[in-house]
Amino acid sequence: MRVNCNEKAMRFWALQYGPYIEVLEPESLRNQIKESIAGMSKKYSDG
Repeated sequence: MRVNCNEKAMRFWALQYGPYIEVLEPESLRNQIKESIAGMSKKYSDG
């Protein structure tokens, strides 16, 4: 699907539905999502 929206809003939407979707573009948004996921993973890792 293609949408035109605020990038920040799209980032939070994508994080909410992360297991079910993949953001293809823009690359900057993909990178922001990767950073958020890495931060969450680090926070919840056992050590």
